[in-house]
Amino acid sequence: MRSVCIIMLLIQLKLSHVHHTTLLLFLLAFFSVCWSSTELDYLNPAMTQVGCFEREREALMQIKAAFTDPHGKLSSGTGRDCCTNWAGVTCSNVTSHVEKLDLSGKSTSMIGDLSSCIIDLKYLIHLNLADNDFRYKKIPEFIRSMKRLIYLDISCSLFGGVIPPQLGNLSNLIELHLSARCDPAYHISSELSWLSSLSSLQHLKIRYVNLNLSSEQWLQSVNMLSNLISLDISHCKLAGRIPGLAFQNMCSLRIIDLEQNSLMSGLVELIDTLANCFNSSMRALYLNGNKLEDYLPDSLARLKNLNSIDLSSNLLFGSIPPSIGTLANLQNVELYGNLMNGTIPESLGQLERLHFLDIGGSQWQGVIRYAHLSNIQTCADWNSPLNLSVLYIWDCKLGPSFPKWIASQTNLVGLSLRNTALSGIVPDWLWNLSTQQLDYLDLSENRLQGNLLAILTLKGNNLSGELSNNNLSGDPCSSVTKFASLSSIDLGENGFSGNVPKWRGDSLEEMRLHGNLFKGNVPTDLYSLTNKVMGSSPVGTAFTLRYAGGACELARRPIPPCFGKMIGFSDLRWRFFSIFGMELNIKGNLLIFEENLGLLNFIDLSANELSGKISEQITNLSSLMSLNLSENQIHGRIPKNIRLLVNLERLDLSNNALDGPIPASLASITSLNHLNLSNNNLSGPIPTKNQFLTFNDPSIYEGNPELCGAPLLKMCDAHSPDLDHSDSNGASEKIMLYTSIVLGFIFGFWGVCGTLALKKSWRDAYFRFLGI
Repeated sequence: MRSVCIIMLLIQLKLSHVHHTTLLLFLLAFFSVCWSSTELDYLNPAMTQVGCFEREREALMQIKAAFTDPHGKLSSGTGRDCCTNWAGVTCSNVTSHVEKLDLSGKSTSMIGDLSSCIIDLKYLIHLNLADNDFRYKKIPEFIRSMKRLIYLDISCSLFGGVIPPQLGNLSNLIELHLSARCDPAYHISSELSWLSSLSSLQHLKIRYVNLNLSSEQWLQSVNMLSNLISLDISHCKLAGRIPGLAFQNMCSLRIIDLEQNSLMSGLVELIDTLANCFNSSMRALYLNGNKLEDYLPDSLARLKNLNSIDLSSNLLFGSIPPSIGTLANLQNVELYGNLMNGTIPESLGQLERLHFLDIGGSQWQGVIRYAHLSNIQTCADWNSPLNLSVLYIWDCKLGPSFPKWIASQTNLVGLSLRNTALSGIVPDWLWNLSTQQLDYLDLSENRLQGNLLAILTLKGNNLSGELSNNNLSGDPCSSVTKFASLSSIDLGENGFSGNVPKWRGDSLEEMRLHGNLFKGNVPTDLYSLTNKVMGSSPVGTAFTLRYAGGACELARRPIPPCFGKMIGFSDLRWRFFSIFGMELNIKGNLLIFEENLGLLNFIDLSANELSGKISEQITNLSSLMSLNLSENQIHGRIPKNIRLLVNLERLDLSNNALDGPIPASLASITSLNHLNLSNNNLSGPIPTKNQFLTFNDPSIYEGNPELCGAPLLKMCDAHSPDLDHSDSNGASEKIMLYTSIVLGFIFGFWGVCGTLALKKSWRDAYFRFLGI
């Protein structure tokens, strides 16, 4: 088409008799027609292009080649038509250019680098690289040249280093995700001024990025984004004050998420500023997990569109403003873990759409009545009254009697009334609440009385929960034994008596019976003893039991050899607790385990009256990390094969009656970092290899008069019993080896040389062989 235009132009130029002005106008009109024809040819894929363009296909091939693709995510990318055959590639229906590239990993994560050929996708407007592994490489600066992008997501992609300010060149961006949640190392960005250049941005999500150095000016940049709808800068180490006034130019905001930072003040100013926006569109406000020392202002009631607010785990004080009841759209309120006080306003009962309310952990006064919740409705049946499935009320006053309005909640599957000042007898109607559905019950830390378990008939449920720290009494065997699917029960610190109850089924995971008056033998289906009971501990049968707690006296029995058969302790990935944190106290060292509890394996049977010897089978627990048998009456020797506990980090056998030497093989456990063998009858020298070189505290060996060697002041003499059997055995073997070599040489030498010296015919033959 262009060549035809040029030929026609040349013909026209030869028409010299045409007036110059007329010719100029003609040329302009003609060029316009030619250019329009060219553009139509370009825009019509039927005339110019089938499938994607070759240059873009080659760029996609280079991008593919830069990845290791274990899940075959890009395996379809082999044909020439990358617009229809390639996964994650979307082309324009008009131009056939690649417009969208979605390489997000999720369950199909890829490993590699981002090829610079991606800039050849010049018409790309959507790029998603989330959930891949870029091996901590820096975010490539060449992304800045992709100025057509309106969507960019590089979350959880294991990029490292500083966020390049060149991202500010992407002025057409509408949505930007820079979360580093899957990266154990934070991205580090010293400033965020580049954000102010993204004038079209509507959705910004920056999570788990270290913005500590940006705390003073981060909002100055965000304040320039007048089109912003959602702002998420959470888990980013922001500190100091929230400059609330800076939000006055951001009335289009619907979501603010600044949770899990270190912000200390500015909540009132922020809410006042948002409330002053004409026709505020604010829907959700998340500031939980900060250090805010503020209160809830009355201006909160002017955020008429608010449906979710989470200010939990801060230092808020004061009360909940009664005007909160005017927020007709409010569905979620989380204020737990603060220092709030006063009475809970009955206007909460006006929130008809409220689905979730958690205000625990404060210092509320007064009594929670039905009026507080009477108008709340559920979405399942909009015209129905309050119809809860889960009701958790902790640490506030409900009692002394049980609130009768709970009786109307016939669909409860979880009920907790912990520490709510309840007293007296549990009413019969409580046990009529959906007896085939209730799976969690917690009435602990109250002043309940009576023979509770005589009427407890919740069989057929997967019930778990707590009844501890009350004044309950009676024999639980008559009813608790019906719980075939019981998974967890806490009856500690009550007045229960009789035999320890038996449980049928294999669902029991946690049991606490401490602080009662149980007696008799321990049933064979229990894991360990938690009261002053007699009988052996049949732990070998409790293969599915994960925890059994107690702090009273165990039977005066040997440690059962079946400990070595416990499958749970032999599996390195065995989950001890499915909770987020746990405290383990082992002789003066308080360890806090916040993560990876699935790797924690320990035995703590300290401060009981265990007797007998330590079974050799305990060394089968190859995943054991901590063993504490201190303050018992264990005698005999430390197992010779203790070296098989290759993952052992802490060993406490103090205050027993162990004798004999310290096994030399104990020194081969290189992971051992805590040891206490004090107050036993151990003898012989202390090992001097590997980890023992670091155990310089003499107190861990004190109370063993026959022990000698560093770090004790008592030196070993020549007649001290040799504890290092393996070393001595090794030395003996070396002596025997060297002796054999020497004797072999002597006998071999004289066997040959002596024969040659004494037998002339052999000597002549030997010399002839040598040619002498």
